[in-house]
Amino acid sequence: IILRVCGDCPLLDPAIVDEIISSVADEGVVYASNTIERSFPAGLVAEAFTATSFDAVDEAAESDRHREHVTQFYHDRSDQFSVANVTSRDVYDEALMQDRTDLRFALDVAADYELLQRVYEAAPRLGMRGGLLDVREVINYVDECGLDEVNAHVE
Repeated sequence: IILRVCGDCPLLDPAIVDEIISSVADEGVVYASNTIERSFPAGLVAEAFTATSFDAVDEAAESDRHREHVTQFYHDRSDQFSVANVTSRDVYDEALMQDRTDLRFALDVAADYELLQRVYEAAPRLGMRGGLLDVREVINYVDECGLDEVNAHVE
């Protein structure tokens, strides 16, 4: 199983990763992600796929788009693969964590950096463990402080 996470997702939650890997390892799908139907904040993205399926993608992918965007082939040809979408409801029980597509934790533009800088400045209060912030605490903090406005305009 190959796990793909991107460098512009600094707040990734291990619980999300575990659920995605479990979809491939235990449910027998060849590709799983939390991006087929979004229910997490932008920036909490992970994907997992089997090495065998990726070999097939490598052979079949001919377009620059499929070469540049490593897993786009799975999305474009989902009828050819067994795929699974992990949702926020699969990972979290709390209402606070459900369907939070209103939030953005990706790091792509200056406004994203500003939000993440404020979050990391509050890290001592937000349950930093082993270098990782607790995403539940981050979302609660962002909600309480109205920080979602910092990068709400970013698409």
